[in-house]
Amino acid sequence: MVDFEYFILKGDVKKQQKDETLSRALIRESLDRLKFVKSLGVNETNAKYIVENSYDVLRELIESKLALEGFKSYSHEATIIFLKRFPNFKESEIKTMDNLRKIRHGIKYYGKNVDANKAKEILDFTNYFLQKLKSLIQ
Repeated sequence: MVDFEYFILKGDVKKQQKDETLSRALIRESLDRLKFVKSLGVNETNAKYIVENSYDVLRELIESKLALEGFKSYSHEATIIFLKRFPNFKESEIKTMDNLRKIRHGIKYYGKNVDANKAKEILDFTNYFLQKLKSLIQ
């Protein structure tokens, strides 16, 4: 796994002014999206939507921290790798988040599907990881 600085050098991440307004908006959007996802209930019909939105919940929270630190990421991979800068995130958690990115990518762009059990597992991870991300932002 590469470091965040790699994405800065590559141009996938830009330095910008710290943006607290954007950060708050991303937090609000993320939490609203999570409420929506939880209201659906997991079943075979909506499993892929649960996964896509669970990923977006977490990604938006990471982007919120990026905004607070004065970065704008144009890469989902860079957004996830950003978490390596914070010691309270385990390598295994970052890898799980990156795997979620790959699953979402398969759904969105290659017609892949997931079953309700996988969606439930991902939603459980989302609830757990959300708490860690919230503590990072505060």
